[in-house]
Amino acid sequence: MTNYLIKKESREIVGRDTPEFENWLTGKYGADGWERVPDPEPEPPTRAEIIAQIKAEAHRRIVSYCPEWKQRNLTARAAELALRLSQGATLTAEGRAEVAAGQVIWDHITAIRAASDALEAMEPLPDDVTAAELWPAVTG
Repeated sequence: MTNYLIKKESREIVGRDTPEFENWLTGKYGADGWERVPDPEPEPPTRAEIIAQIKAEAHRRIVSYCPEWKQRNLTARAAELALRLSQGATLTAEGRAEVAAGQVIWDHITAIRAASDALEAMEPLPDDVTAAELWPAVTG
């Protein structure tokens, strides 16, 4: 075990029984002579920051479930079918299946949006906005 410390700048030998040696040994001072101070605890996020995180998580979940290009295509297709129906046409079995499949997608997106709204209204806000149990499960 080391019984002394040689100070780099002055080449002075410091004995084991001195406070300087103890500070060096315990790591209070670094090799550069500066006192080591622990990093301060980060400030907790503000309510606005957590709500922004919730919105971002909702967006991430929606887009991973149904990319934006697909949402646009579903919206356009629904508008086409609605126009046909408004003009007196009827849907074929294939058309009804297409509407049902699109509705399943929109129902899940709506559930994610509702979960986001509920999370934003919580008091206190959740610590981990990405926790799976806070969001609707993907079915089918």
